[in-house]
Amino acid sequence: MIPHETAEHYLKELNDIYENNELTFRKKILAFRIIFRKLITKLTENEKQYFSSVFARTVYISDKYNFPDEITIKIRTFTSIAERIRKDVNFECTIQHLNYAYVTVAELINFLHPSGNEEFLIDKLKTLDTRIPQPKYKRTSDTIEFIRAVVIEKGTVKEYSENSIIDYVLICDSEEFGKIKLHFRNPWGKLHSLTWKGAVLNVFSVKRDAKRNDEFKAGSSSIIVLEPDNLVDVTDIAECFQYNGSNALIYFLSKFKLKSTNAKAITGNLINSCFDDILNNSDSNFDEAYENALKIKPLQIFAIATESPKDTKEIKENVKTQYENLREITSRLDYDRYSIEPTFISSDYGLQGRLDVLIEFEDEIKRKNIIELKSGKAPGKDLKIALPDGRFIKTGIWENHYIQAICYNLLLDSAYESRTGTSQILYSQTEDEPLRNAPNIIQKKQEAIAIRNEIVAYERQLAEGNFSVFDRFKEDEFGLIPKFDVDSLEIFEKFYSNSNELYKAYFQSFISFIMRESQSLKHGVNGSESSKGFSSLWKETIEDKENSYDVLSHLQLVKEESDFENFHLIFGRTEKTPDVTSFRKGDIGVMYRLRDGSVTEPLRQQILKCSIKEIGNEKIKVSLRNKQANSNLLDTDELWVIEPDYIDASTRNLFKSVYRLMLTDEAKRELILGMREPEFAEQEKGENNYLNQPQNEILAKALSAKNYFLIQGPPGTGKTAYMLRALTEEFYKKDDSNILLLAYTNRAVDEICQALDNIVEEKIIEKNESPFDYLRLGSKESTENNGKLISHLAESIEIRELFKLVKRTRVFVSTVTSAITNPELFRIKKFNIAIIDEASQILEPQIAGILTQVDKFIMIGDEKQLPAVVVQHKNITKVENGHLNNIHLTNLAGSLFERLIRCCVLNGWNDAYGMLTHQARMHEDIQEFVNSRFYDGKLQIMYPHQKEPWTRFDSSSENILEKQLSTSRVLFFESKPEENAKVHNAEAEKAAELVKTIYNKFANDFNNKTVGVITPFRAQCTEIYRYIPKQIAGLITVDTVERFQGSQRDIIIISFAINNLYELKNLQSMLEIGDTKVDRKLNVALTRAKEQIILLGVADVLSYSPIFKDLIGFIREKRGYYES
Repeated sequence: MIPHETAEHYLKELNDIYENNELTFRKKILAFRIIFRKLITKLTENEKQYFSSVFARTVYISDKYNFPDEITIKIRTFTSIAERIRKDVNFECTIQHLNYAYVTVAELINFLHPSGNEEFLIDKLKTLDTRIPQPKYKRTSDTIEFIRAVVIEKGTVKEYSENSIIDYVLICDSEEFGKIKLHFRNPWGKLHSLTWKGAVLNVFSVKRDAKRNDEFKAGSSSIIVLEPDNLVDVTDIAECFQYNGSNALIYFLSKFKLKSTNAKAITGNLINSCFDDILNNSDSNFDEAYENALKIKPLQIFAIATESPKDTKEIKENVKTQYENLREITSRLDYDRYSIEPTFISSDYGLQGRLDVLIEFEDEIKRKNIIELKSGKAPGKDLKIALPDGRFIKTGIWENHYIQAICYNLLLDSAYESRTGTSQILYSQTEDEPLRNAPNIIQKKQEAIAIRNEIVAYERQLAEGNFSVFDRFKEDEFGLIPKFDVDSLEIFEKFYSNSNELYKAYFQSFISFIMRESQSLKHGVNGSESSKGFSSLWKETIEDKENSYDVLSHLQLVKEESDFENFHLIFGRTEKTPDVTSFRKGDIGVMYRLRDGSVTEPLRQQILKCSIKEIGNEKIKVSLRNKQANSNLLDTDELWVIEPDYIDASTRNLFKSVYRLMLTDEAKRELILGMREPEFAEQEKGENNYLNQPQNEILAKALSAKNYFLIQGPPGTGKTAYMLRALTEEFYKKDDSNILLLAYTNRAVDEICQALDNIVEEKIIEKNESPFDYLRLGSKESTENNGKLISHLAESIEIRELFKLVKRTRVFVSTVTSAITNPELFRIKKFNIAIIDEASQILEPQIAGILTQVDKFIMIGDEKQLPAVVVQHKNITKVENGHLNNIHLTNLAGSLFERLIRCCVLNGWNDAYGMLTHQARMHEDIQEFVNSRFYDGKLQIMYPHQKEPWTRFDSSSENILEKQLSTSRVLFFESKPEENAKVHNAEAEKAAELVKTIYNKFANDFNNKTVGVITPFRAQCTEIYRYIPKQIAGLITVDTVERFQGSQRDIIIISFAINNLYELKNLQSMLEIGDTKVDRKLNVALTRAKEQIILLGVADVLSYSPIFKDLIGFIREKRGYYES
């Protein structure tokens, strides 16, 4: 069940913790809990099923591997104790608690892999006192307000013919009541067929059977939530309610609707913005409010103006009419405080949403009113809504709008205990009672959650490769839906039913892959304790997150230094704020207040979303993403917490991208899939004067491509600064081509912009062309150099001038994500050429849809450096479908660039790709190993200084370390194994000592580009920083290799920080290309250095890897190896 070395590793770790007298009982038990969680997640790493809790994993695994009852009981008791200890710092831990935890985990490890020392282990465990009170499941009351349970199996389905009522039963396990039977009827009936073994349920308000303590019945006020940690957006649920009832299939159809934002939707966005302006500004006037509203998403109105100019006038007239209505309505509103677009999350009901307006009252703290603005046509005031029991209630509200309000009520009920208040829909188009009450009725709450449960269940089916939901994409399954939905449904049905086996396999494989990725981002990764997912926001304690460096806690808002007009907030660190965090500049986060200085209840309050602008040793600067936030929320002395955010749009748009590829013309689809050989025109001679001859040859090939060209760019070969720049110049002056430049990260886009800024205009301007210029997509938080950002320019020039600028500009720069989320750009511009940098880091679904909308594309990347970022486990991304293998698709986690390179090489399409071979970064001595091992000896140095002897350090110095540094440009300092996991104290000290020696030698020449320290584990990052003097720390980057890709330093220090064979796999990212095996992580790490590379590691452990063994042997030959 688990490998021998894994069992030995965990047993040793368990014993080391137990015998460590410096740790308290509490810390030991919590450490055992971590080992237990690692074991359980390890056992589920190859499961395609996703688990939203460790309890769910445990139930599943205990059944799969047939755990003995004794172990199952011990696990339940141990986990219950550990949870109480984790949540209650004042819990009194006894030696019996400690022994019980130790024995439970030890027996579990031994069961999973008998070590051969069972008798010794059993004898040792028998001597320990483990007498603790066992849980007893006693009757508490007839009505149970809440049960959290895990489904073990499906029970009976019994139909009562006299009244056509069906009784359903699920057998569940619960931590509070043990094994139970849950009885329920409609509207929950579908749960019986949709649920699965290991599914988590939140059950509210059930009756306990008077005679059978283990049986519970859902009644008229019950709510059952499937997988409540899986958040579903309120608007997605609401749109499943149409004219003739509800249908979860509508949610899935929306994932494949390619129609762009229309005038109606844009009108709604503009009216919402004007409403915000009216609320915020008592002197609001229409012209100013409208202009400001246009600037929020200017490309939307530009697309309308390009395609149908007359519609822009109608939009403005419509918005103005509703603006005047809103002015009058708002003047009559009663409130003390309001919040615009507040965000709430409920893990009770599995919901997330952003209200339009939340109204609050100072004298009635619990009263919270909801206003949801709708700009479309209002129904008649007498419109009635049907209830499940056949009754009707008069609301004057469209069904989908009503359900939206119902779900917002659930969110507020979850966030605010005993909350009171109303929910209203505001129809701004009508003057006849525009504010209409949405009654907060339990039956409609149940309907909404029932549809939510269906969505969750069908998403899981897709993630696991069950595509039966698509077989139901037929008109008779949807009933009465809007005409545009009917059109979308017909298009999908035609594609899906007529696709050949290859196209259908490609579509299904990537839809499943995207869904698994979304689940992984939400819940974490099977088999990984480090990738915990967004749900850790409410599932993990602050202590847990601090231990994994996933939080900035106990922050004090510095009000006098904060800019509240732009919501740029300054937070000061306190003594409890962690020194080291995984947060970096540009990351997105969620903010919430600490109650009473220590209580973390992120879901019992508004969530504020932010971007990290600066992280310093003393202060942190963030920018709130919602610029309409209520500043009263910040008027508090309470401390704040920032945690990582998750944006569902990052995966949501990928469904449309894959679908767009399937719908494009066959010739283009076959090219992108690698089925058709790309074509070339007669080759022109490349004569760019700042490129060398080999680079000019590749330039000429790329220019002659009719469809696509692939450029392999090893480290330091000038992919962006020279090749991308030259390509842009040539295409720009060739004709009137519109050019799209893309990269994966904002940092790479910054580098592209820098390369474009270096273009000398005089060389490319011919005849009477306008000067070379470009514009950039993205948020204002994405870069410090925002002069070319459309979002920044929208605030500094008139909207008409910006429209003219967009229309005449021919070059646009963007991240792939920004391009996907701004589809209007492709309605304004027809792009002749797309040049994609960092292409080896971009997944197929991320780029495929964009490529269908350009005439030809050039990809620049290096498949031998770090691959695309994928969260889900690599074992379930492998492709074993013959049709897909025939187009060389072997792993869904790979890039399109890598696959097309493979297609071209194996099909002999040699004109379609080229490799840059001259690198200007590394000294020849540093280049030597990676060149021979990974690049087949093709790399060449570009400049004479890359051959110069090493003279930076004094070989006669009295400082032994400096003398060692003088001996070679490639060094390895041997370490001895230590006891800890993912930390090596001696290496941390050595790294810091090296940094200080280099700092002292470089003196005034030392800057933030001099030294970088790479290590695979964040814990080791922390350890190294502890030893670096504070005056130097600000100039040193200590980080993982993933954060270093695309950057360089004069000297790179690598601390491998592994102490045993078990940890070696975390160090490597292997790729096989023909007979060549490449460790992509090692390749990137070694090639960051310009002048010197210094390695620290346990040679005996590293040498289990053939690549590391060869590397160490190479360094020995260079006389750079130093024993400990």
